[in-house]
Amino acid sequence: MPAVSKAQQRLMGADLAKKRVGKKTVTVMSEKQLKEFAKKK
Repeated sequence: MPAVSKAQQRLMGADLAKKRVGKKTVTVMSEKQLKEFAKKK
């Protein structure tokens, strides 16, 4: 499911980058879920 708004897309993209580096994220989603939300429709 892609992001609904630009703000949501930015948040998920930032969280995905943090998760890939190994830092703590705001959400508790898997990398696969974050990637799905960060992509465009």
